Amino acid sequence: MNQDVPTAIEPKVHKNRLSPIWILPFIALLIAAWLVYKSISEAGIMVEMTFRDAQGIELNKTRVIYRGLPIGVVRKLAIQPDFHSVVATIEFDRIAKSQLREDTQFWMVKAELSASGIRGLETIIKGNYIAMKPGNGEPQFKFKALDDQPLENADKIGLYLQLLSDDPGSIGRGNKVYYRHIEAGEVQDVYINKQDQVVIRIRIKPAFVKKVRVNSRFYQLSGVSFEGGIDGISLKTAPLAAMLSGGVSFVTPDLTASPVYMDHQFALYPSEKKAVKSTTQIIKPGLYLSLLSKNSGSIKEGQKIYYHQIDIGEVIDLGLTDDDQIKVDIFIEKAYQNRINKSSLFYQKSGISLEANLEGISLNTESFSSIISGGIVVITPDKKAPLLAQKSIRALYKDEASARGQTQFKRKDKIVTLHSENSAALKIGSILYYHGFEAGKVKNVRLLDNDKMEIKLSVSSAFFKRINKSTQFYLKDGLSFEGGIDGIKFSTGSLATLLKTGISFYTPNKNEKKIKPSHIFTLYAHKSDAELANQNQLPGLYLTLKTDDPNSVSMGSLIYLKHIPVGKVIKLDFDQNNQVEISIRIESKYRQKITNNSQFYQAGGITLKGGLRGFKIQTQSLASVVKGGIAVHIPNIKAAPAKNGQQFKLYADIEDAQKTGIEITLQAANADDLIVGNEIKYLGLTIGKITDITIKNRSTAVIFKANIEQKYQYLIRSHTLFWIVKPEVSLTGIKNISSIVSGTYLQILPGNGRLKRHFNILNKPPLAVNLQHRQNDVLEIVLESDRLGTIHVDAPVMYRDVKVGRVVSVGLADNATNVNIKIAIDSEYTKLVRTDSQFWRASGISLDAGIFTGVSLNFGGFESLIQGGISFATPGKNQVNEDDSITDEEDVFMDEEAPLFERVRNKIMPQPPESQAATQGMHFTLADDPDKDWLEWKAVILK
Repeated sequence: MNQDVPTAIEPKVHKNRLSPIWILPFIALLIAAWLVYKSISEAGIMVEMTFRDAQGIELNKTRVIYRGLPIGVVRKLAIQPDFHSVVATIEFDRIAKSQLREDTQFWMVKAELSASGIRGLETIIKGNYIAMKPGNGEPQFKFKALDDQPLENADKIGLYLQLLSDDPGSIGRGNKVYYRHIEAGEVQDVYINKQDQVVIRIRIKPAFVKKVRVNSRFYQLSGVSFEGGIDGISLKTAPLAAMLSGGVSFVTPDLTASPVYMDHQFALYPSEKKAVKSTTQIIKPGLYLSLLSKNSGSIKEGQKIYYHQIDIGEVIDLGLTDDDQIKVDIFIEKAYQNRINKSSLFYQKSGISLEANLEGISLNTESFSSIISGGIVVITPDKKAPLLAQKSIRALYKDEASARGQTQFKRKDKIVTLHSENSAALKIGSILYYHGFEAGKVKNVRLLDNDKMEIKLSVSSAFFKRINKSTQFYLKDGLSFEGGIDGIKFSTGSLATLLKTGISFYTPNKNEKKIKPSHIFTLYAHKSDAELANQNQLPGLYLTLKTDDPNSVSMGSLIYLKHIPVGKVIKLDFDQNNQVEISIRIESKYRQKITNNSQFYQAGGITLKGGLRGFKIQTQSLASVVKGGIAVHIPNIKAAPAKNGQQFKLYADIEDAQKTGIEITLQAANADDLIVGNEIKYLGLTIGKITDITIKNRSTAVIFKANIEQKYQYLIRSHTLFWIVKPEVSLTGIKNISSIVSGTYLQILPGNGRLKRHFNILNKPPLAVNLQHRQNDVLEIVLESDRLGTIHVDAPVMYRDVKVGRVVSVGLADNATNVNIKIAIDSEYTKLVRTDSQFWRASGISLDAGIFTGVSLNFGGFESLIQGGISFATPGKNQVNEDDSITDEEDVFMDEEAPLFERVRNKIMPQPPESQAATQGMHFTLADDPDKDWLEWKAVILK
């Protein structure tokens, strides 16, 4: 082949690829698939729900709500072919699919007023809705709605019970259940069971489950319960909710009874009274007995059982036995069941029991209630008899006499001996009583050689054990009347005791020793005599009080501590010194209150104290006002307790008790109006009192005993002065006016030195110089005169008509040639008296007359007008009379021993160039009249 021949050209083949535009349909397909899946996955679940009617249901509006969240809505409504119901197609959210089970419940919620309140209040604004309660079981999409809200057993814990009743009254769903008026549960449902009984299903809250026991009783609550009878009027109201709509309450008499379990059945009683009195299912703790009688008398259900007039139980039922005896079922409360034993006797108690026979007249009642409606009384003669068992059967007697007649006592009598001053009314066979019970009889009565009566008693063994050394016997007359401040007591025994006297006894101290066969008791005329005469046999604190005057204190007077009676006076007697000795007993429970520094004082009668500052009335109690009494003051409660037999002083009143101090003795020539109780004063304060006044043997002196308070004893020293202060009336006025009201008293001037207890009372008040000279406060000088004239003690001493001192004493000089008048110048004026001072008599009136000067009538001070006085003047510088100067030519005799004033007066020595201050005891001449120059002197005295 020719290689130069060209070969044919082969065409190139290109493969076609998918166009990108085809991606868009694929994406759209995926989106569509996702939308279909989403629509299917999120589509609601359609459920058919049957309702009795479609009232309140609206399409696309009525929702299904669970726990406040909407989970479905009604999409379609259709009526069933039988026209008996309506089918609603509801679209539920997919999240509710797991709760659509066989036991799931649905019901319509709408506004409703019921016993439990307003329900579905929110539907008024939001409209009706369908509520849901999830359940268990297989998935289900067709349901029948409930007519009402279902029971909440699954949601609420507690105890669910069934109450059976023929007539539930107004009780319905939602009513409350109460325990002691506290809400304890609610009524869940009310329906009729197969036995045609009304069943009320209730729920008890967990907190009250333990309050329900097999003996619990349930009853209907009414609004107001009113009961009236002899025992009183009872008005009870239920809680407000129960008053409006009714309710249920329950009581549980015994919380220790067996508990109950779910759906336990109880009877529902129509009222509380019937529930409590029912005995079919309720057993209260106590004693249940049956009494048999041929005649029920006035006994009826609900009557009381009495023991010593105390309500201890009640009659719970009456019926007949097979032999037609009346059977009375009674209940005794647990607190009193130990009082009932085989010796107990039961008898009917009519309103009033009146018996009259040879043994006496008896009028008996138990209580005001029994006067109207009667009752049953139980007595137990033998406290040690065996106790009765439950459901025991006993006899019911018609009265007390019939009951006591059935008892037989086996007695082993004991002999007790009594002695009495007068018991002629006692005879063999007279009755011995103990608290009203016959305890024995008088076996023998005879007269002893000492004219005392001996009584032998035959005492039953049951009562002999109550006799010991503290036992007291006294006559028990048929008629006894006692009256006093404590009240009036009137008592009678039987008709037999009105004619024949008996004996009673009591034993105050049960712990006292037993008696020996030879022991002899005293028989007292009255019980009060026995109590007073034997107070020392009682336990307590025994003390002795001593006083000179017991005032109104007597046997039996009470002892008061802070107005509370704590003891009694048991004896009054005289001691060796003729003082009154009062024995008292403080009760045991108060003995620790009495300390060894206690102060006892009389509290009887009425104490009236008065003075210029007012009056004070003091009493203790009405009894002490009439009978007298003693009060005790405890100054230091921490002091040691008083001991038995300790002695105390009995003071007149509380002030005397609190003012204890030292005792002093005063002596005077006469009592001078002083009496016991007069006060002793210093600077206006009472520091003590006079406690006793006697006359010294073989002497005319009067002896005073006084008590000075402890805090003022430092004033009583060796040189202390005492004098009497009493009213004094003279022309110069009234002195000591305060003593007109308060009475005469003793005034003191404190001394110094050691404590002293014996003093003399001055005849008159000490001189002013004595009162003040101890502090060198006054100047004492002596004036000499030929006569006394009208000058008296206390006459004033004046300087320029100002009183500066007083006359303190007057008397003859030692040689009796003249009169010495002692004066005292007050401390603030002592510098006015100098060695050249001149003194003269100052009469009340002075008369001067002259031809040229006329007549001058001058009056001095009022005091000098009445009783005269003394005036003086002191010359100033260069005012000495020239005539009084001493000249050299005069012949003088110098007597160095003569007093200064005599040497000056007699001109036996020159006048000092300057006068000097007068000293204590200096003598001056008292002139009858002043020189005219003296009246013109004007001395300048620098203080």
